[in-house]
Amino acid sequence: MSHSGMVYASNPERHLIAVTGERGFTILDLDSGPVEIGDTLSSDEAGMMWFNSTRRVRLVAYQRHRGVRLNALQECLFSKT
Repeated sequence: MSHSGMVYASNPERHLIAVTGERGFTILDLDSGPVEIGDTLSSDEAGMMWFNSTRRVRLVAYQRHRGVRLNALQECLFSKT
């Protein structure tokens, strides 16, 4: 099943971004490609190749966490572990 959502938050130092979803946020480990908060993304079936609909470019990103709640978002993006 493909996924889509908007980039809600990011941690550029760790190449992590949070994308909105139906059941909370998905944390992505961004390997390559430009992305900013507010961009709309959609993924392939495996959730590995992403397309930035706002900038019309492909991204390579790996799902780290799925279904993250808003109150846990900062911990997932900015924790040191």
